Amino acid sequence: MRDLKKNRQFMYYARLIGNEPVVIDDDGKELETGEYENIYDEPVLIYANISAAKGEAEDSVFGKELAYDRVIVISDPMFPIDEYTILWIDSKPPEAHDYIVSKVARSINSVSYAIKKVDMRH
Repeated sequence: MRDLKKNRQFMYYARLIGNEPVVIDDDGKELETGEYENIYDEPVLIYANISAAKGEAEDSVFGKELAYDRVIVISDPMFPIDEYTILWIDSKPPEAHDYIVSKVARSINSVSYAIKKVDMRH
């Protein structure tokens, strides 16, 4: 996939900045559950080359075993998206995110991201 300006579409991403313990208020007392909730920074709007669907050309970039739905290609090989980033492609914040990053493949001139659709409605 080429990163031509005419091929770009908008999307949002939010990077993981930390996590905090899940606390349940039980009769006015705080009870730690031992679980943690991820905390993300504010969503950022960017324009990127996003594939329509998974295809054979992208399979060789990430390997045959990785399950992913689409590929994002950005011409900046040091772009800060990583495997802990959440994405809004078919939706917009403040709605729930609809994709997660499965794998990152960096090259000298670009970076490719294998992304997976998630259902955050429940």
